Amino acid sequence: MDRQKLRGLKRIIRSTRVTCSGVRWAVANEVAIREQLVGLAILVPVSMFLHVTSLEHLLLVLSLMLVSLVEFINTAVEITIDRIS
Repeated sequence: MDRQKLRGLKRIIRSTRVTCSGVRWAVANEVAIREQLVGLAILVPVSMFLHVTSLEHLLLVLSLMLVSLVEFINTAVEITIDRIS
């Protein structure tokens, strides 16, 4: 299927499939990604029991998600550099 002809919902569905495929690959092949996601899965529910405001809870969760996002970016950069060299 030609990428330029995809529009609307079909493009979104294809993009979601490609993203999920990339996340599955990262979880299967990168230890650091697995560690971050396990930490996220444990710490987010635990953070609900902390006596903090909703804003503070949101900031805690977003900071944990940011760490995971940076780990995905770091993995992408490492793989790119490995392919080039």
